[in-house]
Amino acid sequence: MFDIDKVFCWPMIFAYYVCMILWILLLLALETNLLWVFLNPLNFGLIFNIVFGITYQIRAKKD
Repeated sequence: MFDIDKVFCWPMIFAYYVCMILWILLLLALETNLLWVFLNPLNFGLIFNIVFGITYQIRAKKD
């Protein structure tokens, strides 16, 4: 039902990274507080997905 290989494949990890960069650029364009730009909860979620996805791919290659 839930295939984790498709969620954390390399193109999806790259997509999380691109979304994070675009989100930061949008917040900068809207002239929000600089502290909020980097301590935004969405950034923490995207960073978690990137880190978890990379560690998942490394573990999958070892097995």
